[in-house]
Amino acid sequence: MLKTKYFNKNFTYGIPEFISRSLEAFEKRYSVYVTIHALSGRWYGHSGSYLFPTRVAHRAEYCRKDRYVRKGFNRLCLKHCAAGVEQECLKNGNPFLHSCWKGVKELIVPFVLDRNPELVFYIGPFQGEKPPELMKKEWKKLPALPEERIAEMILDIQVMAFAFYARLSEEDHRDHSRISKRREAIREYIISHSCGPVSLEGLAKHLGLSPSRTSHLCVSLLGVSFQEQVTNMRMKKAEFLLTRTDEPIKEIASKCGFSDIFYFSRMFRKFYGIPPKKYRNQFQKS
Repeated sequence: MLKTKYFNKNFTYGIPEFISRSLEAFEKRYSVYVTIHALSGRWYGHSGSYLFPTRVAHRAEYCRKDRYVRKGFNRLCLKHCAAGVEQECLKNGNPFLHSCWKGVKELIVPFVLDRNPELVFYIGPFQGEKPPELMKKEWKKLPALPEERIAEMILDIQVMAFAFYARLSEEDHRDHSRISKRREAIREYIISHSCGPVSLEGLAKHLGLSPSRTSHLCVSLLGVSFQEQVTNMRMKKAEFLLTRTDEPIKEIASKCGFSDIFYFSRMFRKFYGIPPKKYRNQFQKS
């Protein structure tokens, strides 16, 4: 008989934790640090936060030593390990070994989509060329580059980068689908109720959310407040009835959710710039 063991939902991580755990496992497996630079805006979460917040700068003690203390150190680091490496990735897109001014060697693995570099992975640090005299002691503590594992590290990074991209695309699709459905639910409710008694509280109850959350969603998904959206719907219906029917303005006001014709006229004038009767006359003349 087949024996099956299932794992609970705690083994399914969100994209930030999935990225973090994958990188931690890689670093532990190869005893290295991984630094990641993004070359496109794709790698930022919905809140605008960078998806690799702890790996945007080199974390190895040797790389950080005196970087922000000694004059010129940070400028050289940026020139060699940021601008220089990224420029090479944009030109070529293939993995390569990079040596910096501090005598560090790193394995650089670009992640390329449709010929466009998306991410740059820095793997290291390892002993490279001759270091500055004042750093020779610390340099000797760095590990040598494991030549026999380079191909393995490159493959693991490429597979991991594709996994990051796949999870990010999946999450984006799910979020966009959910957002689209919620936007339509709000719009349909307002269309159905705008010409009668309608309230933010009623919409909130319909969506199963709090009024404050519903108010925020109206602005973020529709671009205007709940009341503005209701007014827009009412004014569009009023404009249609004025120009396509001969119904009295008082009846039109009632059909558009206004019990007071004077208030309706004032709102219509504010929305279209002229009173409803004049709007109808101008349309008929044209």
